[in-house]
Amino acid sequence: MRYCFLSLFLLISVLGIGQTTWDSLGALPIVLPVKTISPYDSLDRFEDLAFLKEVLKDKRVVMLGESMHGVEDFNEAKTRIIKFLHQEMDFEVVAFESELSHCEWANRHKQQWSAKDLLKHSIFRIWNTPACLELMKYIQRNEDLVLTGFDMQPEFDHDSLAVLYQFFKPVHLAVAQKILNAEKEFVAYYKNYPDRTKLIKTYQKCLKKLQGSKKISSKYSTSYIQLVQHILSYRIETIERFLRYENPMDMGGGLTRDSMMAENVDWLLKERYPDKKIIVWAHNAHIGKNITYPEYGRMGHFIQQKWAKESYVMAFCYATGKVCHLPEYTYENTSKSINGNSIQYMIYKTGEDLGFINIQSQLDNKWLNTNLYNIFESRDWFNDRTKMRLVDNYDGIFMCREARCPTYFEGTLMD
Repeated sequence: MRYCFLSLFLLISVLGIGQTTWDSLGALPIVLPVKTISPYDSLDRFEDLAFLKEVLKDKRVVMLGESMHGVEDFNEAKTRIIKFLHQEMDFEVVAFESELSHCEWANRHKQQWSAKDLLKHSIFRIWNTPACLELMKYIQRNEDLVLTGFDMQPEFDHDSLAVLYQFFKPVHLAVAQKILNAEKEFVAYYKNYPDRTKLIKTYQKCLKKLQGSKKISSKYSTSYIQLVQHILSYRIETIERFLRYENPMDMGGGLTRDSMMAENVDWLLKERYPDKKIIVWAHNAHIGKNITYPEYGRMGHFIQQKWAKESYVMAFCYATGKVCHLPEYTYENTSKSINGNSIQYMIYKTGEDLGFINIQSQLDNKWLNTNLYNIFESRDWFNDRTKMRLVDNYDGIFMCREARCPTYFEGTLMD
């Protein structure tokens, strides 16, 4: 009898009885065709992106994701979309998933630096690629377009620590030296974990000096003083909330980082750039609207609590190809390796090389309402947490069928 039940189980498995057949979900989502992702045409008229005017007409925040860091197609497509949003829809701020003070300092010097220096001294090295260099050149050519960031963790070897030092140096040289040493310790904290209490006290003293100095108030604009005050405050917050973990990169530290990034985006919208429309550049996992855990939420979850009506969340996904999360981490997906219950499979089935799926205009589509795997990918996320309904987390998807690795500039390797 045992063998009869085993035979019946094998027959059911072979025939697929009782299993979900993903091709039976009905019509695939409607894909709006996109002709090119190339951002290098200075005469581009963006006719194939004109549909975005209607999709984004009432939005102040557009979030552009990526299912994997290290896809040059995404970098190119997002750079082109940023040009479109700036030229056609009056967006004026580009906020990267990179350390805020580094990006603000670079933006302050964008006319004095070369485009390569602007790239090197602002955003994280995962975007140290030709497409992002083209974006930096574009930001340089357009004075009204602002580069900023919203992350609170610095690059380990980033040499843009001068923002606070240069701020204090002309007015309080002794304070400037203390803050420079503190900044070096802050970066080293991610590897060496120095005395938290001493480091916090240094930042607190500098914050107090900032708030009570007539020299500072007479030399700098109110806007610049408020920026430095915010940087000092979130340095303290980072040490107290994020760096309290033995390994800040574990789940607790990572999700604390998300909540702090959301607070920075909120600050950018409310205080730093209250009258401007903002583009957010980050990983799909950070911008998803409802990616939550028992005690934590991701950045997008917190942003939606305040900015849901004014935001549009656009995931970027690919089906197959090779991607490189920095030169030393390379992954390749082929059509044979695609999970039939995945966003990659859905993209592959559309047959389109490039396109845009406006989820908000087809909320009843079964594919978009079914739990699918791998909407975002990284070295740490190939597990059940990646399974979700697209309608719950994204307003639209920019898709490309085949992904390409970036050509990283020299010096991009991780230590």
